[in-house]
Amino acid sequence: MARAESRTRIPVPPAEVSTVLAEPGRLADWDPSVRAAEPLEGSARGPGARARVTVGFYGRPIEVTYELVDEQPGERLVYTLQGRRVRGRRTLELTVAGGTTEVTDTLEVTLTGPARLLDRGLQLALGGLTENAMAALTSRLTATR
Repeated sequence: MARAESRTRIPVPPAEVSTVLAEPGRLADWDPSVRAAEPLEGSARGPGARARVTVGFYGRPIEVTYELVDEQPGERLVYTLQGRRVRGRRTLELTVAGGTTEVTDTLEVTLTGPARLLDRGLQLALGGLTENAMAALTSRLTATR
C-alpha cells in the first residue's frame, strides 16, 4: 500500500471548503491529477455520491470510481476509490486554524494483481499528487475572493 498526506491552509470557512470537496463529479476542479470526473447515477453530492474518475499515472489513464462514503460537513470527508487494478481511500479532514481552514488530504492506494509490481513507483507519485491537489484547491477557493 502507498500512502501520502499533505496539508494546506485556506482563508475560507470550512463549510465552503467542504461543499467543494463533497461532490466527486467536481474532483477535476481541484485535483490536477484528475483528467475527467463524470458523476454517476444518484445524488451529485453527499454520502453515496459517485463519479467515474480518470487519473493520470505515469502518463497512462486509469479509471476508478470515487464514492463519498462518509461526510461530516465542515470537518471530514471520506472517499473510497475502486478500479480494475487499484483500490484505495482518500480522507479529507478540515479544522479551523486561526481564521483559516486547514485541510489534510490523506490518500492510501493499493494496486492489485500484476500491477502490484508498481507499488514502489506509486509511493513516489502519491506525494506529488496530494501536494498538487492541495495547492490547486487553495488556488481555486481563493481566486474568487
